[in-house]
Amino acid sequence: MKRNKLFYLASFIYVLGLSSCVDDPDIEKPVVKGKYETGYFITNEGPFSDGTGTISFVNEDGTVSNDVFQAENDGQVLGSILQSMTIIDDNAYFLMNNAQKVEVADRKELKSTGKIENLNQPRYMISVGNDRAYVSQWGATGSESKIAVLDLTNNTVESVIDLEQSGAENMAMSDGKVYVVNSGGYGRDSTLSIINTADGTFESIVISDNPVDVEVDKNGAVWVIAKGYNDWSNSENNTNGGLFRIENGAIVASFELPNGASHLEINKAGDKLFYIASGAVYAFGITDTEVSTTPLIQRSFYSLGVNKSNDHIFGSDANDYKNAGSIYEYDANGNDVGTFQVGIIPGGFYFQ
Repeated sequence: MKRNKLFYLASFIYVLGLSSCVDDPDIEKPVVKGKYETGYFITNEGPFSDGTGTISFVNEDGTVSNDVFQAENDGQVLGSILQSMTIIDDNAYFLMNNAQKVEVADRKELKSTGKIENLNQPRYMISVGNDRAYVSQWGATGSESKIAVLDLTNNTVESVIDLEQSGAENMAMSDGKVYVVNSGGYGRDSTLSIINTADGTFESIVISDNPVDVEVDKNGAVWVIAKGYNDWSNSENNTNGGLFRIENGAIVASFELPNGASHLEINKAGDKLFYIASGAVYAFGITDTEVSTTPLIQRSFYSLGVNKSNDHIFGSDANDYKNAGSIYEYDANGNDVGTFQVGIIPGGFYFQ
């Protein structure tokens, strides 16, 4: 009898040990992050005449890794020229202007998963919901404004919206509508197109010469920056740039900027804009009644970005356009944080 008790006791202890090895559904398991989930990307256009665009990645600890797409894909190159990138759900999309395609990769590990073709000089991409996205295009001539409507379930061009303007460029979405600045491409334009994503209908309104960037503030108002027109043969024909606020499809406020103003960005709170003008970076509050004459950063950049996790401001320097470019980081008040090198012609940022 004593032996049986000992046997049952041993069996109980054995079963108890086994049960401790079974996963407890109430215990939260640690989330394993992908290699490229915690940090931000820099898109490098690559040489204009030949070569390939590249991706640089900055990890949350500040470690900079260059040529990461090639490294994760056995040397496969993106092609020419890397115009921009975006992330939608679990995929990263790289828009290749000269190569006429969008390269698709897994966002966590950057492994190539396919490509989207049948595009003409793609520029920027924006999600419009329901597994659909818009891609702005300059078209075959470089002076068209065409929006490719993508089906992201099979990575194909579902349809094309011809805006009947020139140089469809950056896009932003507010209240179910996509706002597209028509930069003129290789020519001249002065319009903003507003697309109703429900049915693809659109209207275009006149803004100012060569609008190049667009942002949406915390109130849903749309802000557009225009760089003005440059007549390289006769400077008397040049026009000024401008900053414009659009509400309900109409301009409700405008501010004159110098010729060449560009690269509009907005902070996390959605109440402060940043832009490049006259060789410097300026800040503009959405309730300001006039533009500042005092630069936030006394330096001009090839491209500009704002990391909304901490509102740090980033500017890129393309240097000689043949060798590694440089990135300059500042805090929200314009104080220098640091500098590091990336690929050839750093043209954009993607902050996660």
